[in-house]
Amino acid sequence: SREPVLTPPGSRFPFPVDMEAYWQARIFSQRGRPFSVLKMISDHGGTGAVSQYRQALTLLRQDMEKGLASLAMEREPDIGVVIPVHNRRRRVRRAVESVLAQDLPPEKVVVVDDGSTDGTGEEVARISGASLIRLDHNQGVSVARNVGVSALDTRWVAFLDSDDAWLPSKLRRQWSFLTRAPFYRVAQSQEIWYRKGRRVNPCHHHEKPAGWIWTPSLHRCLVSPSSVILHRETLVDAGGFDPRLPACEDYDLWIRLSRRMPVGLVGEPGTVKYGGAADQLSARYPAMDRFRVFALLKALEEEEEEWRREALVKVIASKTRVLLQGALKRGRREWAGSLERLKSLACSGQACLEDAEWLLNRLD
Repeated sequence: SREPVLTPPGSRFPFPVDMEAYWQARIFSQRGRPFSVLKMISDHGGTGAVSQYRQALTLLRQDMEKGLASLAMEREPDIGVVIPVHNRRRRVRRAVESVLAQDLPPEKVVVVDDGSTDGTGEEVARISGASLIRLDHNQGVSVARNVGVSALDTRWVAFLDSDDAWLPSKLRRQWSFLTRAPFYRVAQSQEIWYRKGRRVNPCHHHEKPAGWIWTPSLHRCLVSPSSVILHRETLVDAGGFDPRLPACEDYDLWIRLSRRMPVGLVGEPGTVKYGGAADQLSARYPAMDRFRVFALLKALEEEEEEWRREALVKVIASKTRVLLQGALKRGRREWAGSLERLKSLACSGQACLEDAEWLLNRLD
């Protein structure tokens, strides 16, 4: 089942189980430990309610840390890193060396050269400490990441885009977080942003959420590949990155993962992102929302819960409407007609991926 459910003995009908309890039970079961649910219920009222709540919260946190200590001690650092790259000879060294400079070194660093023609592979080969995999032609970032993951035997995987870099404490802070919160299977860190060489502050809507982030993730990509660390088994079970998507492949993956589990967040920055370059995917492909619509339609086909289907349809209609306005503005009447038909099918719940495959074609 894609939802945590429990079917009592003698009953034909499953019912939902508390999601936090489900994931706690799953982790304890994997460790072969007896399970006890950890919950806190507060129903204080009247004078002193806030101070009582804070005092109880502090005591609960202390008790939880003691109770989880045996689980935490079993977790030895076991992280592999995948860096996909295509034609970035002048920038790839900065990315690779930022991984090799981690104060918690990863077990393995794999750089996947996705058919570069500018000497990128030769540049990587000169860096000691990184393994190089060469693809004979450019197959896209999804394929490159999936190939890199298949070359790892570590339990955890972290990604870094070749135009970004890590701060030296990135992996250590994330591993400390995962040790203290052993129920998470996906976590990311905060970021520092540069655009065209100048540091900029992210907009409010780019703030990274934590926990069950599925609903806000429908509107925009809220997890950065360069900042994330996730359990390898979790990634493989989800099917990895979709090679059909030349861009927004991360948006697609996070929708699938956040549907099934919460996402953790380390409060300190761990990644430096450099934007504004002409070779970035956001600059290479026009009308990027078409890829997001495709990802949303994938999710709609698989979704069974009515409220989630309604949420998906609402966002599909919104993003298709924006694409439609852009097509009409640029005089692309044939494309606008296809978008109108797709929006109509989606709103009626009849759209399928076959109706949307044309969204993946490159626009000149």
